Amino acid sequence: MIKIGAKPWQYDLSVLEYEAEVEEIIANHLRRGDHKIRRQVKCGNGRVDIFDETTSEIIECKLIGDADTIGAAIGQLQRYRPYFFDPQLAIGVPILWPSAKPMLEILDRSNIRLIEIAKGIGV
Repeated sequence: MIKIGAKPWQYDLSVLEYEAEVEEIIANHLRRGDHKIRRQVKCGNGRVDIFDETTSEIIECKLIGDADTIGAAIGQLQRYRPYFFDPQLAIGVPILWPSAKPMLEILDRSNIRLIEIAKGIGV
């Protein structure tokens, strides 16, 4: 269960079972930073997990931080991008798996920010 009000890195990430829990942690952190957000925004044939109206950032949340999941999230963000005006892009995960380290270069080249809850969330 998510403890509301805790700092992101104070969560026991080993008990997360659902992507919605990752979304909840990030959303709560953004709200505490006075960001105006919308969750589960319908666009095209999908749903954006979090749209931060304050920074115009689309955040796709994933429970697993492996290379395949990060790759899938990149694809989702690229499909959602045309439905928003000049958005920033981000992927939120509890922690990036070692097998996904090669994806960091792709994220960097694609201007996609990685949010690792275990390392704290920068607003």
